[in-house]
Amino acid sequence: MAKYHPFSLVFFINTLISLTILPFNALAIALPPSLAVPANVVPHHCTPSPDWLYHYFTIFECSEAMNKFLDAVSSLDPHQPVQFLQRGTSPFFPHDPRIFTPRKFVYNRCTVAVTMLKTIPAGTLPGETPGSTFRTWDISQWEDVVLGAVRILTHCILHPTVAQAGWTAVGQPGAESIGVMFYATGSHIDEVVGDAVNGVGAGNTTLLNETAAVNPETAGLTATTGLLL
Repeated sequence: MAKYHPFSLVFFINTLISLTILPFNALAIALPPSLAVPANVVPHHCTPSPDWLYHYFTIFECSEAMNKFLDAVSSLDPHQPVQFLQRGTSPFFPHDPRIFTPRKFVYNRCTVAVTMLKTIPAGTLPGETPGSTFRTWDISQWEDVVLGAVRILTHCILHPTVAQAGWTAVGQPGAESIGVMFYATGSHIDEVVGDAVNGVGAGNTTLLNETAAVNPETAGLTATTGLLL
């Protein structure tokens, strides 16, 4: 019998949504308790700003971008804490799993990005609390990062009459320095986020199983970490 993987359910539900077989509001009902969104999560923020919507994208394009993200993390342990790091930052815990950011998952006009909010100039994020401070590193389980993307897809892309861009933050309580975003490919915020760590072009995806030989920023990372990113 195949091993159950929580991400596979999210992928299946998201595929049904993209095919309009399942109403988007059924997502919260269908998720098992382990994937339920906790009550104390950082709010998501939707925006119609032209800085995020250089052009309009379709629900299908964003669903496909989400599928690229889910495909990239499908083989990873959703409960494994991982250090998310700003490009060039030294790991706070040198021997633990890590991933350098930004990472982008692109399908035509829609991009899903995972990046450190420290790199985003103050006042750029719609709904950002004035005076917010972010770190160059933070720790999160993949499950929380995926659920952050699911919240944006559900509330910003699928819920409004006209699809909007959006973002949320995940990470350690009180820090929440990992940004998860949906926006139009080629928009101003896409330029602010910058190039993905290993590069990405429209229609392609950033892989999360790179070896240290491929990505010099992870040189010295060994298989004992459980992640080669």
